Amino acid sequence: MQRAQCRSPAMHLCLSEMCSVAPPGAHTDSPVPRPWSKEVRERVYFFHSNGVIEHYTEARWAHQKEQEAIAGEAKVNQTFRRLVRDGMTFDELGLDLTLLQHVRHRGSPKAVLQDEDVKMAVAMLVVAKTARGVHLPRYAQALWQLDQPARRPACALTAAELATSGGARLASFLAHGVVQVESVAEFGVDVAALSAQGIDALEHRGYGVKGNGMWSSVHPLPALEPMLRSEALAALLRGYLGGPVRYDGHFTFKLLDGISADKYISGHWHHDRCGRRVRMGILLHDVTPEGRPTEVALGSHNTLYWTQVAHVKVSRIQDRFVRSRYAVAQMTGKAGAAFILDTNALHRGLMAGVNARSVVFAEFHAHGKTPAL
Repeated sequence: MQRAQCRSPAMHLCLSEMCSVAPPGAHTDSPVPRPWSKEVRERVYFFHSNGVIEHYTEARWAHQKEQEAIAGEAKVNQTFRRLVRDGMTFDELGLDLTLLQHVRHRGSPKAVLQDEDVKMAVAMLVVAKTARGVHLPRYAQALWQLDQPARRPACALTAAELATSGGARLASFLAHGVVQVESVAEFGVDVAALSAQGIDALEHRGYGVKGNGMWSSVHPLPALEPMLRSEALAALLRGYLGGPVRYDGHFTFKLLDGISADKYISGHWHHDRCGRRVRMGILLHDVTPEGRPTEVALGSHNTLYWTQVAHVKVSRIQDRFVRSRYAVAQMTGKAGAAFILDTNALHRGLMAGVNARSVVFAEFHAHGKTPAL
């Protein structure tokens, strides 16, 4: 695989398909994002007519106008023109600073946190600490500071990284926000034993309301243990999350027949409102497109959402909008197949189908993130 050169301050074209300067749907013709209008709200958010979202977007629009007035229109326009020039993209959902960070702060990614242009954009449109009338948790700032420096475009991988046995898989993960694994047997897992343990845990040690279409278990699964000693998996997670990784446990989950949108809010397109967090889903049986697979909007994982930590209903996005902006992949496969997903990417559990679906989810964070939050 020939390494492509990323866009740099002296080269205003990105030569790799993995780090497009202007992905489909990105608004680069206007210097300042306007994500809070009624038209955007109705086009983007599933619960757009809900009073919570109406109030939230109106309050955020008032805050943005106030901040622009304080800073001055000319300064704000100049700032955003510079940001777009250097690789920032944005759409109705949020900013993507991944390429800009590589362009401006290639040698020291953490410097993006002190970049004055970036600080203005994030303070005005994402963290919004001074917005009146909306509750924005304090950890919004922490999420930004903890997550952003570790983001990098796939085309920033070095030749040495690409040459490793897992280099192509890491490049795909960085480019799309998800990567599929044919079988966790490659990580030392006895697939038959894991399937038997997971199904037993659901049947005998599960909890939930079956009328709501979901059933879960947190019972130990000894067959998972070899995976947690796999250097191949550890290297992939370190490469994606930017350093040492913390395993935060697992749960077994079954999506039952009779599931409906009013009971299963994760059936709507959403991000998990916790920034970069890797969730690995291991299929306990064959899952086909008719088996209610997880769907992922490829390339949405590096979005710094305007509504990063807002009310849960603000994180639910319309299917038509998602498909107008992103390619969508279904996480199907044989028993033992897995998908490794950054849950900051837009995703959903497909509700339409004729078969129940059982999955083991294992969760991983960058070491130090969870205690900091």
